Amino acid sequence: MNTLNGPVGVIPLEDHRTVTSQWYCEVCLPQAFEELSNERPSTGVRGILFYQDNAPAHTAARIMDYLTNSGVQMLPHPPYSPDLFLFPTVKKMLRGRRFQTADEAVEEFRRIFFDLPQDAFFNWFKSWFDRMCKCIGMGGNTLKKYK
Repeated sequence: MNTLNGPVGVIPLEDHRTVTSQWYCEVCLPQAFEELSNERPSTGVRGILFYQDNAPAHTAARIMDYLTNSGVQMLPHPPYSPDLFLFPTVKKMLRGRRFQTADEAVEEFRRIFFDLPQDAFFNWFKSWFDRMCKCIGMGGNTLKKYK
């Protein structure tokens, strides 16, 4: 998860499992919102604008119900929206490396993630916001060039 000011936490998927709506609803989101609440003790998740991709595990009815009841405001995910910068950036930094254990890989991901400069998150958010404004200006047609 990341904020305008940088990352708050990393929630790894255990034992090479697949992200399912059950795991996302019962493990990932509660942990993510707990970490956010710890960072924001006076407001918790109130006032958070929540953005996620539109993978089936993220858009299942149980997830939408959970998010509606959590008090966060969902930002819509337009079709063909560009991916978050984070994962391609970190994947590039990890490419070709081997780890002895899954825990080692998670720790290296965390190290890279938390070492990303704070302005990278701000710049990504600004770029994402600008692209969404352009998408709205084009009537939602994200197949056109963004720039």
